[in-house]
Amino acid sequence: MERFRRFFPPGWNYRMELRFYGFWLLGSAVFSLQFLVKYCLNYQKLFSWRQGELVYNGGGLIGFSQMLEGCFLGFWILPLLMLLAALFHYFYYYQGSRSIYLIRRLPDRWYVFKSCVLLPFLGTVLSLGLQLLLTLLYAICYVVFAPKIGG
Repeated sequence: MERFRRFFPPGWNYRMELRFYGFWLLGSAVFSLQFLVKYCLNYQKLFSWRQGELVYNGGGLIGFSQMLEGCFLGFWILPLLMLLAALFHYFYYYQGSRSIYLIRRLPDRWYVFKSCVLLPFLGTVLSLGLQLLLTLLYAICYVVFAPKIGG
């Protein structure tokens, strides 16, 4: 965690913020598992037991995009939180002793920009990448485990 310190303003409680992002991503991934619940419930509706035999009722699974609705809400909220974090990082320089005047004299003229924007940008990319990965995994589950009915 120590290597991430440079992505935050000096004196910022970066450990707490990184933990928050980690828990948010984990919670978003767990929340997205509702896709599997929807899939299983719809799959069960396709079959019924008649006289001790499993019989296909007809019809099919609802569409993939319909099952994904609402599953990735946490992944869409995180970029908004990252935008707020970037603003908080920037305004942090203007609090108290107004360290922005000291920071602007550093040789690295992009220090303020990097400490305010870089981590929120990387967090947004990570969030959207994880969402894409889960979408691909769910699509594979949808295709592979869908019942093969008919010829």
